[in-house]
Amino acid sequence: VSILHKPEEFYDTLLERCEKAKFRIMLASLYIGTGPMEEKLIQTIKERINDFDQMKVNILLDANRGSRGKINSRKMLLPLLSNSKQCQVSMFHTPTLRGPLKFLLPARYNELVGLQHMKLYLFDDDVLISGANLSEDYFTKRQDRYMLVKDCKELADFYWELVSRISSVSLGL
Repeated sequence: VSILHKPEEFYDTLLERCEKAKFRIMLASLYIGTGPMEEKLIQTIKERINDFDQMKVNILLDANRGSRGKINSRKMLLPLLSNSKQCQVSMFHTPTLRGPLKFLLPARYNELVGLQHMKLYLFDDDVLISGANLSEDYFTKRQDRYMLVKDCKELADFYWELVSRISSVSLGL
């Protein structure tokens, strides 16, 4: 177990672990930002998918937060879906936000009803647990908590299964 101390270290670790992953990558976050740092992270994942036929990628975001704005998490992740057999992108939508309530509340207020707020990042059998989202602010300025658990198959399998189950009842991209 190691503790990361700076936002830059968080980003560098995400990139490094993605670059080295051989069979699975999983990202569970509120959203993914839309800048060049996020593009680089997504491109790195796409390269791993292309390099390894057995690579599995599972990304789980919140449907409301990940859909905010014209350029959003959904649009950022579309390039990954050209390898749809290897990559799954899911958008969790809380079941309590249905019917008239969804249309009465402004977009930002929808998030008050419920959202997917896990921050788990998994690379093969390494798990990075954090409070940080996947956006430039969290990669450069916003200090958060970051704990990297290396080579722990049991923990990685547990979180992979947890996120897979939530993904199975979420909206697919």
